[in-house]
Amino acid sequence: MSTNIKIGIDGMHCAACSARVEKALGELKGVKAAHVNLALEEASLEIEPGRVSREQIDKAIVALGFSVREELSKDEDQLVVEARKARKRMWHIWLVTIVVSIFMVAHMFFDTHILSSGADGWIVFLLSLYVMVFPARDVYRSAFTSLKTGSANMDVLIAIGTLASLLVWPLSFFVKDIDPHAFNGIATMILAIHHTGRYLEGQARGKASEAIRKLMNLGAKTAILWENGAEKEVPNRKVQPGDILIVKAGMKIPTDAVIVEGKANIDEAMVTGESMPVSRTVGERVLGATLNVDGFLKVKAEKVGDDTFLAQVIRLVQDAQHSKVPVQLLADKVTAVFVPIVIALAILTFAFWMLFPETAQSISIALLRIIPLKDPSNLPTGLAAALMASIATLVIACPCALGLATPTALMVGSGMGAK
Repeated sequence: MSTNIKIGIDGMHCAACSARVEKALGELKGVKAAHVNLALEEASLEIEPGRVSREQIDKAIVALGFSVREELSKDEDQLVVEARKARKRMWHIWLVTIVVSIFMVAHMFFDTHILSSGADGWIVFLLSLYVMVFPARDVYRSAFTSLKTGSANMDVLIAIGTLASLLVWPLSFFVKDIDPHAFNGIATMILAIHHTGRYLEGQARGKASEAIRKLMNLGAKTAILWENGAEKEVPNRKVQPGDILIVKAGMKIPTDAVIVEGKANIDEAMVTGESMPVSRTVGERVLGATLNVDGFLKVKAEKVGDDTFLAQVIRLVQDAQHSKVPVQLLADKVTAVFVPIVIALAILTFAFWMLFPETAQSISIALLRIIPLKDPSNLPTGLAAALMASIATLVIACPCALGLATPTALMVGSGMGAK
């Protein structure tokens, strides 16, 4: 007989990360099915007890460079702290990016400089290096961890693209015809866009998980137990099927039950959406978390804990967030091969410019006649042209939101449904 378990995972940043975890967990003996939700940062597993242990599952996750949370879901305080850190990091990078952009605009659009061509280049280079080493260092740490485990996530592509753009300035001292200002500073822009996306994704995730927390908070926290002719207040989790409970006017019904004494109007809006209270009397069933508007009731608990109506609704929403629709399966397949394909295209671009320079030059001139971004007579040639073209391929592929946009959109949608 199979059992379903859920595990919280920290450190996943893209669909390639979640795909790696899902594949590794799915290959464990005793795991019948594995689904990893990037937006929720959770893994949902169907396992055969006795064939696989929780320790084996945790080891498989840690071996990929991720960590396992003790609690399944992050509490509200933790989400607030993470959001604050992400916002601070994002604005830190954008502040440097704005300064870098002033120098870049001067060179790219007005063909002039702020201080001097050399001084401007070094300032932009050093500011870009600062962003990469300090506020954005997590990207490179994640990329290194991913490569160490034999795979490539989106952070690998971000790291390669930003490093490639950074190296244009020092390469210009050794390779003739390389434009030193062509990509100098682009790294900060890529990292600013990337961290803005992460911040917005974190905000969306927090709002969706907030909907689940609101559902959980609908239930009563305590119940009045009728025992040996006396009332006794107990935590709701201690209520057992068959217990007789007292529900006074203005109180929430602790759990799904049947009325054994009394009559009252019950507000069932959270179940039916009906704004008017419904009259309930002896022998009728009432649902946990509905409100006793007036009257006095004695009810006999029928379903408790995970068997209640409210718990089932919460479970349905959580299952919906873990499930994958066809568009998400397609996104997962694309992101799994996206990074290797981009790197291969950059290598092919470099080879094409080196092997067929005249053909590549003719194509560039033809495109510049359609989109006049640069004077065709000032195009680089030889090794410089090949390097610039291959670096451009890596840089332009960096801000890829496909792997994150799909699961986040689905999670937010199900979160809205939970309301």
